[in-house]
Amino acid sequence: MCFSFIAGISIFVFLFSLLGGESIAKVFAENNRNVFEITKNGFSIFSFSFLFSGCNIFSSALFTALSNGKASATISFLRTFGFITIFLLALPKFLEVTGVWLAVPLAELFTLMLTVYLLYRHRKQYNYF
Repeated sequence: MCFSFIAGISIFVFLFSLLGGESIAKVFAENNRNVFEITKNGFSIFSFSFLFSGCNIFSSALFTALSNGKASATISFLRTFGFITIFLLALPKFLEVTGVWLAVPLAELFTLMLTVYLLYRHRKQYNYF
């Protein structure tokens, strides 16, 4: 039930940020046209991270509640530092500014793949599916 709710909210936030990205960009860069364009284009890329982050955050909290600190810490570390650092160092070399904006969505996506694996691996131990 929680994952269904989180998926619905994630899709809503993704659509809101994708469709309202221009308005959001105006808040931060209304007076500078160049910054506005970079922000508007970047936020349309960044908004994809909202599709994955809810599940990652909830899964980290779930593993904490189930006293599996290792799985929780792994998810949390990779989504907030590990994968972001790797992608921020690698992607801009090939994709320039777009690579910077892609770092967070890709970090969340790769973390989600690990999260699905961890949830599947521990499903019998905790009987949550």
